[in-house]
Amino acid sequence: MSIRLTRGEVVELTGKKTRPAQERALDAMRIPFVVDGLGKICVSRRAVEERLAGGKPEFDPATEPDFSVFEQRAARHGRQA
Repeated sequence: MSIRLTRGEVVELTGKKTRPAQERALDAMRIPFVVDGLGKICVSRRAVEERLAGGKPEFDPATEPDFSVFEQRAARHGRQA
């Protein structure tokens, strides 16, 4: 089982087929998501499970990606990450 929802699962969860409608539905449900480089919505399975259980997803540094390399690279080039 993947750590993120499949496209079909996102459609089932939101009841919407288009990305803008899915984004609005996820925002309304307060379920965090990102849009990948191909324009597809990525929703963490864990975030959905936590939200549907009545809680707020907790940040766990042990299981989350480390974006510090991007922040360091941006800082070297005088940009904000």
